[in-house]
Amino acid sequence: MYEYSVITEDGYKRLAATDPEVGYAEVQAGSATTEAECQSVLREFFEDVKAEKVYNENIQPDFTRNFRDEVYMNGEIKRIDYSCDRPEALTEINRLVEAFPEYTVEQLTSDAQNVIGQYGAYRPPYNDNSISFYDFTKPTAETLAAYGCDVDTYGDDLLGWHGIKHDLTNSTKTAKFVFVQSHGTYLSNAPTSLPTHRSIFYARIHNADNTVEPWVDVYIISTINYMREWCEEHSLTFPLPDDVTDQPWCFSVVYNDDTGEMANVKAYIRHRYED
Repeated sequence: MYEYSVITEDGYKRLAATDPEVGYAEVQAGSATTEAECQSVLREFFEDVKAEKVYNENIQPDFTRNFRDEVYMNGEIKRIDYSCDRPEALTEINRLVEAFPEYTVEQLTSDAQNVIGQYGAYRPPYNDNSISFYDFTKPTAETLAAYGCDVDTYGDDLLGWHGIKHDLTNSTKTAKFVFVQSHGTYLSNAPTSLPTHRSIFYARIHNADNTVEPWVDVYIISTINYMREWCEEHSLTFPLPDDVTDQPWCFSVVYNDDTGEMANVKAYIRHRYED
């Protein structure tokens, strides 16, 4: 609940309040008259400011350098990713080169923006111990073709990075291509009621045999409060434990595009290291 005062000037009413994260603001009250309506106006204003701040941090050029991401689901850390300029990344880089000798350490560490992480069977469709490597370049026509796609599969909506998932048990690779739906529609049952966000994009897994997994990630930049309410509304487990209050840089809703089933929600908390 916000403590606020009412300022009336020239026939307009403003609500003056302070949020501990955002600071002081005077917000147009609009048609709000009751206590509940005023609280709703203030809450929406401050939450939107917080979401905008997270979005602006995301687009900074150094956001994908010198960091680790803790990936939460069901109240637990399920994966830790490191940017490839971190010494901690070398453990997984060396494991990846050993299991897939087509790579070299020099190749995988050539761009500080690239990201690596190890994970197990913590969510569908992952079944085995695996290593993900995110390359922050747009997938080439050759890479797309290796997984049954071409330059028209996502067209101008294909984004400028992609992931390769390496199954260490079966020595197989899959690709995770990232896209928006600005110029076309590529999904059949994407969730339509999503929490308030400043940005949304999708990622889908393509196999080397040209098949496509039904499980899709919907990535959302939103605030903890908006996301918690949305999870409650849809009977989904909020990803963070109660004692973690850091704002994730994004959330992800994992759903099945064949059935529309929403299975899991993830939260990505980024920790930046000092240069």
